[in-house]
Amino acid sequence: MFRCALALAVTSPLYRLCEISADYPDFVSHWVELLGFVFWIFGALHLFCCAVSVAKPNSAVKRYVSTMGPLLPDVQRDDLIFPPLALPNQCSLMRSVSKINHIFFSEFDNVAGPKIVFEVPENKFTTTGIFDDQISSFIITKPELTSSVLTITAGDYKILGYPVLIENTKYQRNALIFNLCFVYDCEDDIRPYESIVKKLGEYLRTVEVETNFLSKPESKRTLPQLMEKLLHELNSLGRCSIAINKSNTLFLKVVPPDRNSDIVVHDYDVPVLVSDMKGLIALEKDLTTKQIVPLIDGTRSVHQISDEVDADGDLVKSCVQNMMFYGVARVVPAFNLSNVYRVTPAIRKFLCDAELCEKCIQFVARDKNDPPGIRDIMTILGDMQHGVAVADWSARHSNIIQKLDQKKLCDFGILQGFIRRMYKYPVNIRFNHISSRSRTIQRFFNGTTHTDEIRTKPESLADQKDLDDKLDADASIRICWK
Repeated sequence: MFRCALALAVTSPLYRLCEISADYPDFVSHWVELLGFVFWIFGALHLFCCAVSVAKPNSAVKRYVSTMGPLLPDVQRDDLIFPPLALPNQCSLMRSVSKINHIFFSEFDNVAGPKIVFEVPENKFTTTGIFDDQISSFIITKPELTSSVLTITAGDYKILGYPVLIENTKYQRNALIFNLCFVYDCEDDIRPYESIVKKLGEYLRTVEVETNFLSKPESKRTLPQLMEKLLHELNSLGRCSIAINKSNTLFLKVVPPDRNSDIVVHDYDVPVLVSDMKGLIALEKDLTTKQIVPLIDGTRSVHQISDEVDADGDLVKSCVQNMMFYGVARVVPAFNLSNVYRVTPAIRKFLCDAELCEKCIQFVARDKNDPPGIRDIMTILGDMQHGVAVADWSARHSNIIQKLDQKKLCDFGILQGFIRRMYKYPVNIRFNHISSRSRTIQRFFNGTTHTDEIRTKPESLADQKDLDDKLDADASIRICWK
């Protein structure tokens, strides 16, 4: 409003002078030029003010940027924000996975010996001349090599197979030996398909034992159709489902071998659900995942979940890794009133993102009708520093804690990357080689294991409070926070 009034105040006399300039050209010409220059300067300043008003953060956030002091170094790195795990696209994953050139089914013929019975595309692999006596001995192998994944490199091709032996008196020579093989270029990485070949081999073994699928000519003739479906769908979609009959269906999926290499899950981590599993067949069909999902409540650790479902800890960690890969879950540190948190440089990006600030307010509010303000949240974050536990700043700001949930605020900050947990590492100043061999909890007081990890060890049966009391009572223990 002020800028508009000022513009009218300047432009009205200018236009009036322009009207009378025809009658008094010598007198007003230099005044017209001067006012025109002033008007140009004013227009440039006006555009600059508009640009600044668009770029600046909201006023509530701006008031607190200047109060953070040393907590806000001038850092502009984009990797400071904890990156969300986006739902991966299977088609994009398949671009980095090798394609199958051929699929063939081989078995031991009582007259001809090892031979290729079916192949897709038809008559493509046999015409290469690769399947000779030397190679066939590794396709239809001796009993010692059956039930194992084998890779054979021959010429320009790489063959991946899983030979299967079924011993029974109903077969000639009392045994049936077969192998369903995938063929690739010799430079291809075939690791994503190793589990698929093994699963197919065991699946064919099961249906043969239960229904004589490979022994009956009428059912065996359907193999080329199944192989054609395998070749097409695994190459194009990265997944395939095979139904032999109403009671036997096999689900296959190509998975890059290093997909979880950057996702680390520890026994002491607490998984939290961040999205729905609906539509993710790979997770919905997994039995262990079905068991652990009801137990993921944001408070149980991986170690506690594995104990409750009576499953191996590594298996539960693998399931959580898969859920993180698909963007369904994340992990946060276990919450306790004795925890210590610190603000990271990424707080600058949080402050300048009005939408993220609003999400934080809605997420941490105890009562949606009476949410905390940005001032309240920044007051709590300002107290998150070395030596100040959750219990300390909760007692100091009890009026604010009535409006916000401490755990939700800590979890939100961890997931968004603008706060981090400081872990407590006990160090025994009398630690020696005898202590390192001890069967008690003392062997972990070496400065490399923090208390959250110690509590997951079989030697530690104490909860967090008992462990803290034990560390405080021992005069030879020093605490390192990092």
